[in-house]
Amino acid sequence: MKKLQGILDRTSTLDRTGLKKNVPKYIVLHSTNSYPTFEDLLTKHKKRNGWNGAGYHLFLEDKGDVSLCRPFETEGAHALGFNFDSIGFCIYTLDGLLTKSKIAKGKKVLSQLQEELGNLQLIPHTLAQIKYLNRLLKENELEKQFPEDLNCVNEDYFRKLKTEIDSFTGRLSTDSYGSLKMRLKEFKNCPGELFNHFR
Repeated sequence: MKKLQGILDRTSTLDRTGLKKNVPKYIVLHSTNSYPTFEDLLTKHKKRNGWNGAGYHLFLEDKGDVSLCRPFETEGAHALGFNFDSIGFCIYTLDGLLTKSKIAKGKKVLSQLQEELGNLQLIPHTLAQIKYLNRLLKENELEKQFPEDLNCVNEDYFRKLKTEIDSFTGRLSTDSYGSLKMRLKEFKNCPGELFNHFR
């Protein structure tokens, strides 16, 4: 795989022990307002969480630098149910606001990914969570499925969906569905409206 232009290779910070293969079909878009720099991200994921390194494959920092955190062929740690078939791309944004230059940089990275890896489907982390929850519901032999709709990133739509998920979760027995209930309760809108800049 050729080197993507304008991207800092930080893969040396990743401990690859025990990591499995990743065969990307998706690009999962994330955002954070918790760690503006790669060093902050690495501290949170590796030192505090005890992970092998930064969980995303790519990270767009506050100042506009893009870091390659994990090789694309290595599993991620960014989206349950998608860590073996996706590229995790996280963008730092304060209060959901992006500058024109950061939007342009993000689009350039996405364009390079599509050119290098083929036509990967771009989805927001919110939708990845819904798809994962629906898989868990099927595995638990429950008929309920939540809509897998890109509009899930819009705040009004998300609030309605979150209310529906919370209501459904409340009706499940903790004895029979304890771990499923935990996953359902973790559902959140990430990256929210940010995704609309990159559709």
